[in-house]
Amino acid sequence: MIFRPLPHRSTVRRPATLTSLLILVLSLSPALRGTAAEPGDTFKLLSYNIHHGEGMDKKTDLPRIAAFIKTHQPDAVALQEVDRLCGRTGKVDQPAELAKLTGMTATFQKAMDYDGGEYGICMLTKNPPLEAKGVPLPPGGEPRTGQWVRLPAPGGTVTVANTHLDVAKGPGRLAQAVALGKALSELAGPVIWAGDFNAVRNDEVMNAVSSSGWSVPEKQGNPFTIPSISPQREIDFAVLRPETSFKILKYTVPDEPLLSDHRPILIEFSLTPNP
Repeated sequence: MIFRPLPHRSTVRRPATLTSLLILVLSLSPALRGTAAEPGDTFKLLSYNIHHGEGMDKKTDLPRIAAFIKTHQPDAVALQEVDRLCGRTGKVDQPAELAKLTGMTATFQKAMDYDGGEYGICMLTKNPPLEAKGVPLPPGGEPRTGQWVRLPAPGGTVTVANTHLDVAKGPGRLAQAVALGKALSELAGPVIWAGDFNAVRNDEVMNAVSSSGWSVPEKQGNPFTIPSISPQREIDFAVLRPETSFKILKYTVPDEPLLSDHRPILIEFSLTPNP
């Protein structure tokens, strides 16, 4: 289900010297600027378990989450724990509301019925997806789902996937990771898969992900994402394949302790054409 927001003293300068003209030409010519990434040359993905919009102060506040998202100007946002028309969050259609507040397109994927509405995951994208699909996952402690969208990116297209794996440690979580990893590996082109894996680096789940061909890059700085006030564990990840298609420029945990019980992750990359 895809939601789209409504369309919302003069100075006299002396003639430039030869040196200043040369500096101007160098600054304007893409061919002479070198290989440093310019705005719009990279793709920025934010992943965030938003705890149905409820912050550590017990306030449910979508506008402040939207403001945080807009600060980072992402191309895509993978959101977990999103309510749609649920009683506990005032029957608000959170995907539609976040789309309106951010000016992005929302693609919601239901994991289960909950409190008179639906509970699941949501992808926000700067551009409408070229393609979007939900991926049913094996059962666990409670129903879970995956989703992916194909999006335009500098130099081509990229598939961005989103999931929230089972909170209960055991065969359900592992089966979900394996099933989604397999489904995504069958897609053509570069794929980046982000979300709340409810697993830690080098446990059986993340080892299964990496052993099946997914690259699990290291974050820059403190990698821990939960609990948000004083993080002690790294359970939110972005993994990718093929590794050679991505040049990671930034992969961090933004310092945001209030808006959810998780901290978000932010990854910025460029696509590298494969020979």
